[in-house]
Amino acid sequence: MAFRVSWIGQMGFIAGAVSGLISWSVFQWEGGLKGWQYLFIIEGSITVAVAVYLWIFAPRSPETSRWYTEEEVKLAKSRLEQDSQGNDTEFRWDDAKKQLKHRPTWAFAFMALMYGVGVASSSNFLPTMIKRLTSDATTANLYTIGPNLTASVFQVSICWLSDRYQQRASFACATTVVSLVAWILLGTLDLVHQPRVGYFLTYLITFATFIPSNLVPAWLASNTPTTTGRAVSLGLNYMAMNLAGIVSSLIYRTEDAPVYRPALVTVGCTQGVFILTAMVMRQYYVRLNKKIDSGELSCAPGMESRPEYRYAI
Repeated sequence: MAFRVSWIGQMGFIAGAVSGLISWSVFQWEGGLKGWQYLFIIEGSITVAVAVYLWIFAPRSPETSRWYTEEEVKLAKSRLEQDSQGNDTEFRWDDAKKQLKHRPTWAFAFMALMYGVGVASSSNFLPTMIKRLTSDATTANLYTIGPNLTASVFQVSICWLSDRYQQRASFACATTVVSLVAWILLGTLDLVHQPRVGYFLTYLITFATFIPSNLVPAWLASNTPTTTGRAVSLGLNYMAMNLAGIVSSLIYRTEDAPVYRPALVTVGCTQGVFILTAMVMRQYYVRLNKKIDSGELSCAPGMESRPEYRYAI
């Protein structure tokens, strides 16, 4: 699951790399509009065109897919039936209320808030941080291409490894340690006289900061037995990650430019809290699996039809 999700996420890095290249070119245009206005028109037009294409051509179900073989349609339907636990095909308010009362739901939302600060900071302020390395805006946009392309490769690779070894928290925490160190170094080193070190740190930040945003939702979905429960918990997860963008925008204050040391240290702290919370949740699910193995629990709650099921860790 994480591997499939990562292919969607890594397209954001490809887009980031391409937009950096486009920005560099567009800001050199001479016309009736300013460079940023041309950029908004181009990116907005592409978004609208893709939305229309998907509305017309994206399949509504496995049966209506034009590129599935008959065997693949059967497999997709089987997965959906297993995933929905039989009759769980509609939104059920009882399941939604039960999920909201389930403490791990809020623990996962809290984790999303913590790693989301780093995600938003990397997305919104990477060009700002790179400007510490160069005073030229167009060059700064070009400098974002390398970190984005590298992050694209690392994201798919690490998510594949997470699926391969069925470890969510371990891989999410290990990569976050890398980004945590990079954020702190970015805020403490003298990068004016060491620009190459600073640029290397942007590579570490870009690839490592985003990994939890792929692994944690996959981990959450695997451990939520009902379709309604997943809709509610994942909705809260992404809401918390978006709220982190507000936190990120508030901590990058003009008076802290050009280093933004308080903001960078804050991002490092939120990532540290994420690591601690994720390891606590991992141990929580490890204990539940041990109870199921020992017979103390007959099966995972909500998974009565699949007694062999064990929680993802």
